[in-house]
Amino acid sequence: SSQLKNLLIEKAMTSADAMEAAVQAGMAPNSSETYKAISQATKDLDQSIISLIGTDTTERLEALKSTTYYSSGNAIDEPILDMEDAGVALSADQSETLLQDLRDLANSAKNPDSSATGYKDPDPATWQSPMDQQFFTKAASILTPRQLEILETATRESNQRESIINQYRTSRNEPVMITN
Repeated sequence: SSQLKNLLIEKAMTSADAMEAAVQAGMAPNSSETYKAISQATKDLDQSIISLIGTDTTERLEALKSTTYYSSGNAIDEPILDMEDAGVALSADQSETLLQDLRDLANSAKNPDSSATGYKDPDPATWQSPMDQQFFTKAASILTPRQLEILETATRESNQRESIINQYRTSRNEPVMITN
């Protein structure tokens, strides 16, 4: 898990650098050219991730990411993998219910809070956002206590790393040290 987390962090940082370089080269941030540049910059890391967790797990994670939105692209990966590592993998029903809850929480038609300022921003004291707290409340009725503990821990760690990555993106003057 820690090797995967490090690869995901490195991929996020490499993606940020590639995006910045593409924009500085005159490409539009959301253009296909920019996405191709990012894909090219991260292809070795993607291959390392596939080598580490296998093609089946990689495809399952990509399918999950394509069906939901939660803070960042990788936010749901970590808890799922950590649960599998701990021997408490999600059942198909648990996965589908959690993903539906995530979609509902991010959908302004179903959750008016989703458009509130700071809804997805974690509080540095707890490293949980209001969205996280609502999600954990819903998840408590779906997950076992151990699964919920893993979800909460992985989310806090992910929010902390995302904060470090954001600091890195905005200030390149100081080295960034990421620890597990």
